[in-house]
Amino acid sequence: MLERLDELDLDAMKIRQKVRAAVQVRLEAQGPYKQAARAMTRALSRPDRAAEATRLLWRTADHIWRALGDKSTDGNFYSKRAILSGVLASTYARWFADESEDHEATWAFLDARIENVMQFEKFKAQLKPVGEAAQSALAIAARFRYGR
Repeated sequence: MLERLDELDLDAMKIRQKVRAAVQVRLEAQGPYKQAARAMTRALSRPDRAAEATRLLWRTADHIWRALGDKSTDGNFYSKRAILSGVLASTYARWFADESEDHEATWAFLDARIENVMQFEKFKAQLKPVGEAAQSALAIAARFRYGR
């Protein structure tokens, strides 16, 4: 996966295109081993293997973000990997069920999940001014109660 990502011109892509390409390359790299990956996922879905499954999924998301050039060290580091882990897990489930030769249903599913994430990020950006206004209002109210 990482070798294939190195071959892509990631600098010319938007972030959603980079993420899509990375997830697609990951699944395509596992294509010849799809039945084995399905069996491994089934084995990792047992409750006593939850920690290992989470670690492996997180590690894959981390490798993808690092390959895409992510250098965040703040809360974004964790949220990017957590969100991508969710996208990866759901896309894997779709990929396992997709028996078409070109996996078009899987790629459409992946595009829809990325779009969901982008819509959520836009929604968060719209809420930011509301949160800042609320903090300002609370600060003013605190001054009345406690003084400067």
